[in-house]
Amino acid sequence: KTLREDGRLRSYTGACGPVIYRGNQFPLAYQGNAFVCEPTGNLVRRNIITERHGALEANNAYSEMEFLTSTDERFRPVNAFNGPDGTLYIVDFYRGLIQHRIYLTSFLRGQIEDRGLYEPIGLGRIYRVYHKGKDRQKTNPLSTMSTPELAAQLGHENGWTRSVAQRLLVERRDPSIIPTLNGMVSNQRNPLAQLHALWTLDGMGGVEWPTIEVALKATHPKVRSAAIRVSEAHLNGSIGPVTLERLTSHQFDLPEVQLQLGMTLGESQDPKALKVLANMLSRNANHPYMASAILSGLENREADMLQAITQPSGWLPTDMNASLTAVHQDLAACVIRSGDTSSLLKTIALLQGLESSLQKNILAGFRAGGFKKSQGEWVLAGEPITLPSSPDAILEAVQSSDKEVAELANRVLEAFSWPGKATTAVKVTLAEPLTEAQQERFETGKTLYTFTCGACHQPHGMGQEGLAPPLKDSDWATGSEGRMIRIALHGLQGPIEVHGKNWELLMPGLATALDDDQIASILTYVRREWGHTASPVDPQEVKSVRDQYPGREDMWTVADLVKLP
Repeated sequence: KTLREDGRLRSYTGACGPVIYRGNQFPLAYQGNAFVCEPTGNLVRRNIITERHGALEANNAYSEMEFLTSTDERFRPVNAFNGPDGTLYIVDFYRGLIQHRIYLTSFLRGQIEDRGLYEPIGLGRIYRVYHKGKDRQKTNPLSTMSTPELAAQLGHENGWTRSVAQRLLVERRDPSIIPTLNGMVSNQRNPLAQLHALWTLDGMGGVEWPTIEVALKATHPKVRSAAIRVSEAHLNGSIGPVTLERLTSHQFDLPEVQLQLGMTLGESQDPKALKVLANMLSRNANHPYMASAILSGLENREADMLQAITQPSGWLPTDMNASLTAVHQDLAACVIRSGDTSSLLKTIALLQGLESSLQKNILAGFRAGGFKKSQGEWVLAGEPITLPSSPDAILEAVQSSDKEVAELANRVLEAFSWPGKATTAVKVTLAEPLTEAQQERFETGKTLYTFTCGACHQPHGMGQEGLAPPLKDSDWATGSEGRMIRIALHGLQGPIEVHGKNWELLMPGLATALDDDQIASILTYVRREWGHTASPVDPQEVKSVRDQYPGREDMWTVADLVKLP
């Protein structure tokens, strides 16, 4: 349910316009706090952000209270900003009605009409929130300052002032200020000034290595991390090998600095960088963010990394494989999703000679990347990938004495075709061709989906975390037409399980917003896009369901739907 027993929201439903407070007018305890607008709840929350080992956590600053609320139901805070005077600015949309028409249920429509919430409009305002115990900062136009005066503002205690000064310096590109900026990077007394000077130099055209070297040795970890990041401009040029050597010669102990190094080295195409990253994985295998950071920079090199961390070598610990199970599987999943034949052949060849636990990891990764769960069974997610020759290593694994390896290999074989493979070994579901009318409906549905459904379920159909589940490869989307029509007409109230994950939010129905043809078009598109081969939906089927439930306002639940064919 959206509301608690006392009428308060259980969770955000319209969170927007967040800002990290960087001003100097509030007490010090407010520095770095996140202010998040929630227009549907008529409130602004203040979250205290804490960081531990590179992970951020946000908690309400008050117990059972909010930073700013209003009993005026037209109070709709939608954005927040740091101000030039060090205070907090909040933009209030000020309207009774803020929903898109698609999301208006019959109940909400009645409430809006009864209370006249559709008027007035055009009364938006901006609030300035300040602390009574301190004067507001007097503001002077930064644009009228000289370049040296602007540089001095990079260390100002108000974040708005620092950021605007940095922007103006980058726009001016005055080379005479570079020595001053280099000097600011060297000054350890103000880490904020160091950071802004470093990024100003980067914005003006790049940071010379001597300045980066100074920043790499800075006292504050944020400065060291920034220095690593700005060094990326040097990684793939003529001085790339030297830059890589310089970067890796430093010892970075703090997780947040190592995290940045892992992401930065992913920008290097030098094979030596891959070796360093493999070492970092071995030392930080149980650090979830480190593994994700390193893997994020390995596009088209996943097979090379998999080879580096599974083959015996003199530079990796021999006992590291057990802790890298998830990494092995993620890399193999990336390889099969890429469909790149060269990477696939390289990864398949790796299976030969590996111990069964490593074979299991790679095959499980292939299964995770190439298959989907449907009614508890793993089924091929798309068409088989054509290989130029038989995957001998997988065929050998089918005969493994390890039962789990053999079962995985047998399943994974379905993902591949090759010259000479028996055609009966691969089951391919071919979609019935659409008629001319159905194809026209599909094209209409594509447009309607973009404007009606795409914001939540996304154009790629993979959904959005915390908002809407995936439609791609979802049994709900490609299964019973009747269930899909009911969901589209009247909405759905969670929980609902999709791809093994529970989703708790509400999906509004489209019955009052779209006609039968439009709903049929959207559903036809969803059931035939993203590799789906389900049957199209006819407008008459939508009409039949609509007529079956005249005036229905309740959303469907999974418990209701599973009783229907």
